[in-house]
This record gives sequence, structure tokens and C-alpha cells, in this order.
Amino acid sequence: MLRCACLCLLLTACWSQGSVPPRSAAGDSAAISATPEPHAIVSFGINTGNDPGLNLALRVAGGSQQRFLFDTGSSGFWVYPNALGKSYTTTTYTVTNSYGSGIVYNGTVVYATVDFGNGLVTTSIPVVRVDSASCENTRPNCPAHPSATHCPGVNPKKRDAGILCLEAGRKLFGTFGADLEPTLIPSGKSAVFELYNAIFAIQKPWANAFIVSSGELQIGPRSLLGFALLPMTPKSLPSPMPNGAKGWKRDVTLCYTVGKRLRGQCYDTLFDTGAFDINFQATVNLPLNTKRCGFGLVTKGVAFTLAQKNGATLSAFPAGYVANWNAVRTTSPKPSSTPQVNTGFTFYNHDEILFDARKGRVGLRPLVTPGRIAQTGCTGV
Repeated sequence: MLRCACLCLLLTACWSQGSVPPRSAAGDSAAISATPEPHAIVSFGINTGNDPGLNLALRVAGGSQQRFLFDTGSSGFWVYPNALGKSYTTTTYTVTNSYGSGIVYNGTVVYATVDFGNGLVTTSIPVVRVDSASCENTRPNCPAHPSATHCPGVNPKKRDAGILCLEAGRKLFGTFGADLEPTLIPSGKSAVFELYNAIFAIQKPWANAFIVSSGELQIGPRSLLGFALLPMTPKSLPSPMPNGAKGWKRDVTLCYTVGKRLRGQCYDTLFDTGAFDINFQATVNLPLNTKRCGFGLVTKGVAFTLAQKNGATLSAFPAGYVANWNAVRTTSPKPSSTPQVNTGFTFYNHDEILFDARKGRVGLRPLVTPGRIAQTGCTGV
């Protein structure tokens, strides 16, 4: 889920990593080859607007190259009209999507190609032309709201004011949903196709897995040596996706210990590049400093541990107040939602993260040099 915050680049490391056992991919040695398997590298950009995280420079439907938020917490490729070329086919399907920031997209499904550069081009796939952007009723001042704060030069009376405001404030032209759970498009009593991760439609048969690493997107199979592998739950689809990719529910199950109040409780977990800090979206008793940031963060210095269900530790560090780095907080879940933990960008600053849409797994491997995408101090809500 997409959450908005201001960025700065940390010049010095501010993470105190606990003792974590070495990771290996024992039992999956067939995936480890002395000869490098085919793969491709696409460089990330670091967001300069009011969103944390990463972006990709892409051409859609033969249009000019523009940058899009890279969001592993959502599905489908949502493109603002100014970034869409003329080589696309329109359908009659209209769709809506909302994000944790409060932004709501309304759009039309179109068929278009997506060009990643370096010869990496998709077949014609369903993407969404965003026709309007607005704010949820509960978040009336979200980044899509035309105001002097977000976009002082945008006329709020214009029909596409929400989209223009997002372009001006975020310096991005849409959202590249990169999770492994396709969004079904209903037609009558059944679904006719899915909005899925455009990576899987690249015209290379190995484009069904990718790694988010420090500054680059690695597309295609790689060695699994050093990755802790976490299984995903299958999701049935009405039709197959390209390149052997399959549908999976986006969450994996992991267990958490936070100080002395939360001991080994397991939750559905989302590794989300579109959010900032670690957020327990559940009713849980955490040791909070309620005077921090207007909503309360886990008190600085309290031990935080992330572990697999079998007890193997994946990460351990003392909590702090730095977004994208060590901040931990909690919010009450919506009545209709399942308790969940959103990791935000925190683990992408400290791990390479693998997503395998063929075998259904997420993998974590420690970065040799931690990332620098973080904001010092409070982020606000």
C-alpha cells in the first residue's frame, strides 16, 4: 500500500543490526548454477517528490519515457494520461483502486506495451489509464487533493486536477503495481482477465521472477544462495499469465517479538516498497511512545525481531524513530480486513528481496552495504 512521506538520503548508517544466523538456500541447490542464468538489470530511480521508495523509467504505448512509483504492495500498472502514448486499444472495463495514502484512482483498462529499456518490452497487456485521481473521505487532504501544500500551481477546478497535483507533487506519472497477486476484472458472474505485474509479460521466457536490490531491479532467475525463502499461498486465476508466472496471495506468514509485550505472534506480512515504516495493522499491545509523531511509535531501543514460523530469525534490531529504517508503529485494522504487518521500505534498505511468481516464494538476503533511502525524524500520518 502506498503511503506518502518526504525523503532525504542518509549519509551515515543509523541501523544497529542484531545477531542474525547466516542464511542459505539448502535443499534448492538445483537453482544454483556455476553458469549464470539469463537475467537483466533495470536501474531504479529514487523518488524526489513526497513519496518514499523507488521508481522505474518506462515507455507505455509508445509514449515518452516517464517515471512511475514501483509498488510491491499493489497490483496492476496505473498510468496517467500524460504518460500514455497513442498505441493502445481501449476496452469497456472501468476499475477503481485505493491506496494507504488515501489516493483513489478511477480508470479504464487499455491494452498497451510497456518498454523497460535494454530491449525489455512486454507483449500487449492490460494496464489502466487513470481518468481521475481523488482522496478517500477519511483522508480529504491526501496527495491528490489540489492545495497550496501539494501543488500550488494546479487549478483545483480542472477536471484532471487530482492527476496534475500528483504529477507536480510526486514527480511521477502513475503506479507500477509489482506484487504477485493479480487483480481480477469481473465480467458478469466471472473474471475475464487480470491486472498483473507487467514484468511477467516481458518477451523473455525467464521473466517470471525478480529481485529488488540496492538501486537495481534484477529480472529473471538468479542464484538463491544466501536467501531465506518464504512460501506463498496459491491464488487460482481464470487464465494463465505470461512466462509461466502463477497467481499467489501477496502476503507471507512471519512471526514477531517486540520487547516483552509481543512474543512470537505470527501475522500475514507484506513487503511493501510503497509504504514507509513497519506498521502492525492489528490490535496488538506494543510498547509505544505516544508522544512521538502524533500517533506513537515503539519506544526507541525496544528489541524487534522478525522470524520464520519455524523459529529461524530473519532480522533483529532495536526500534527507533527513523522512517524506512527502524520505526515500528501500530494502527487499528479496518473492520473488514485481516490483521497484517506492512514492512514498508525498512527491509529493502537492508535486504535484497526476491519475488518468484513461478514457484510462489519471497526471499530475503542481507545487503552487503545497507541502503540509504530513509527519512530522519517523524513522518506524521
